Amino acid sequence: MSKMHEILAVEPDLVGTAKKIIEEGVKTFKDRKELFAGLRKTYQPLEEGGASYPPEITQVVETVPSKLQYVADAMVKSLDVVLTKEVTNTKTSATLEVEGIKFGEFPATVFLALEKQLKEFRRVVLSVPTLDPTHLWSADPDRNDIRITATIKTQRTEKTPTVIVKYAATKEHPAQTDLLMKDVVVGDWSTIKESGMISPKEKSELLTRIDLLIRAVKKARQRANDIEVKHVFLGKKLLEYVLNG
Repeated sequence: MSKMHEILAVEPDLVGTAKKIIEEGVKTFKDRKELFAGLRKTYQPLEEGGASYPPEITQVVETVPSKLQYVADAMVKSLDVVLTKEVTNTKTSATLEVEGIKFGEFPATVFLALEKQLKEFRRVVLSVPTLDPTHLWSADPDRNDIRITATIKTQRTEKTPTVIVKYAATKEHPAQTDLLMKDVVVGDWSTIKESGMISPKEKSELLTRIDLLIRAVKKARQRANDIEVKHVFLGKKLLEYVLNG
């Protein structure tokens, strides 16, 4: 069994680390959306021997589920140490239950700390970028958490000089012509957009589950009764519920 002074000694570092990772996660979702986007763009000339161009490839660097899991992993330690301290400081308790799932019985002071932590994670989820709804996305069969679009065809054109005869030649005057530059289709681009983002519906479901959990925490705090002191390892189960349902 750990002593209270051991919990107090490690709490500031674990909570501080989790806070930094939360802020980094929010900043990444808001300001580094390019990390979640990729594409594969290839060119095929229409005529044999036409100009060729190298493919354009941008790899998806990060996915929303993996980033959320990274934040959640840091929060697990923070949640557990904070809740263990609060459990040791009180004897009041109530059962936390959401949609028939029982997470355990905890003191009223725990629910105060838990609510604050869950609201922090909700802020991360709220900042999550979502897939562009103007495209139809499907799962990439070869990579987890990557969505791709169908192939998008676009034409490549080149300026081609064309002589236009304004006035035909006569015995007295030569022909009058103009040189015009016309856009001529010379090939097709094939583009597949890629993304590590989640759909607006998936984001909404994440927020719905965490809101249910926050409301349940508030209600449980009001029902708190006495319980025995014990260590708490709750963070992983809570955040797995938020991320996976």
